[in-house]
Amino acid sequence: MFVKRFLTTLAILGLASGPVLAQAPATGTTPPAKPPAAAAPPAATAPAAKPAATAAAPAGKKINLNTATEKELDGLPEVGKARAKVIMDARTKGAFKDWADFEKRMTGTSVNAEVKRKIKDLVVF
Repeated sequence: MFVKRFLTTLAILGLASGPVLAQAPATGTTPPAKPPAAAAPPAATAPAAKPAATAAAPAGKKINLNTATEKELDGLPEVGKARAKVIMDARTKGAFKDWADFEKRMTGTSVNAEVKRKIKDLVVF
């Protein structure tokens, strides 16, 4: 019983005296650097505006639907890899003649009216 009390007392004293017995800096030396102040939170910024044309279809350069690569087609608005594949599969049956031919051949596919409306001014045949 005595040993248990003795060890408990030593443990309490050890925990309490830890900060007191910490080594102090030697005199004549520079004090340790203070931790940097908490950085101010970054100022709120307005979200960047989305560009009107995508990188794959810069202004003035239109994509030819008969020769465009999958990557170029993927760069058109609302046209991802799946729709690019649909367009590429349709043109294997023959080149698109004009916009009316493209619309007719894309009827019933995932290239819906909304997608056609968004890409109409960005493509040529």
